Amino acid sequence: MPMTIHCRCGRELAIARGRIDCPSCGRCHVVLGEGRALPLALAAAAAFAVVAVGLLGALIGSTRPAPAPVAVLPGPEIPPAPVIEPELVPPPPPKLVPAPEPMPVPVPPPPEPPPSPMPRAGALEAAVEPPGRYKVGDVIQQTVLVSRRSKYTVAGVDLASSSDYRLESSIVIAKVHADGSLAATQTIAAAKLLDADRDSKAGLAAALEKAQGRKFGIAIAADGSATAIEGWDDPIRVERKDDDPTRSFRLSALVDADGWKELAGLTFFQPGAPLKPKSTWANPTAHEWGPLGRWSGRTVFASVGRAAGRGALERIDFRHDLSHAPPAAGADGALPIRIAKAEFRTIAAGGAILYDPVTARTVSADELFHVRGSLAVALDGLIAPVTVEERQSFQLVVGEGKEQELFGRPPALRKE
Repeated sequence: MPMTIHCRCGRELAIARGRIDCPSCGRCHVVLGEGRALPLALAAAAAFAVVAVGLLGALIGSTRPAPAPVAVLPGPEIPPAPVIEPELVPPPPPKLVPAPEPMPVPVPPPPEPPPSPMPRAGALEAAVEPPGRYKVGDVIQQTVLVSRRSKYTVAGVDLASSSDYRLESSIVIAKVHADGSLAATQTIAAAKLLDADRDSKAGLAAALEKAQGRKFGIAIAADGSATAIEGWDDPIRVERKDDDPTRSFRLSALVDADGWKELAGLTFFQPGAPLKPKSTWANPTAHEWGPLGRWSGRTVFASVGRAAGRGALERIDFRHDLSHAPPAAGADGALPIRIAKAEFRTIAAGGAILYDPVTARTVSADELFHVRGSLAVALDGLIAPVTVEERQSFQLVVGEGKEQELFGRPPALRKE
């Protein structure tokens, strides 16, 4: 129903519910109902407070029931904001995409050359050998001059022996392997005694005669060293001198198996380094000495340069750095005596090689082996000390030609 309200300016206004403006002062009044009227500004503030309290309760998770919704009267209408049309910006020009390059036309590979015909047997092995080396069927002439001087003292008595003999052999290359190693057969064509002391002459001459015509195999590595001797058997000969006051024994052999290996290594020698003056290299070496023990160590080579007066031939010096080991137990089982002790040291061990770099072959070589030592020999239940000095030299010539010497013939040993 309509009701009467009083404006602050003193004018009475009749209204039932809603909003009325005072015609005298223009104030705005709002009737909520049941005779309650609020100015518009206060009503809007009350509505904001209710909404704010409701939001705060939601944020802090209050469990209290939410207040009843309060109707908020709409305020004066706000005209909509003017719509601003965006300026029309012309689109960017389209990018030019280059046309794809044409795919290259594949070129077929050149045809493979036809396979070469298979070489005949033995041709491949001969082809891998460097120029000037060896091929199957090659024959190498080898001449060795052996010279020995020995002296020993038994029970205060000095004894000595000497011998010189020559061995001439032909070596035929039987096989050339792909890695450069060789297999060869050596035949002793001639064995001649040149000189010997009275007591040694007969036995040595018989042994040399028996050696003529002997054949044995040699295995040569790619570096020229001999790795094996097959088919050579030259046992140590024991000569007992019952008419000698010292009842002495003479132990002798022409050339043992390791001796032939050393001679083959000199015959097929190949440098282990470029042949430049002062260049050096070394190879391991060993020599079994039968009942007298064993030598082992290394051989050191040194390139000297051109040999004086020998044209383009190169000279390579070498020395043996060796240590002696006593014989193993039972090494003297084939002897009528027992060697209880054996100790030796080298005085000189080495030599020189003349090498032809054009043909890659040895021309000649000399080697000297000089040692001193002591033995303890058991005979008939007695042990006798023996001092020994041994000097051996080998002069080797490879190919056709006369004997060539680098050091000359070794002098006879002198008593000290």
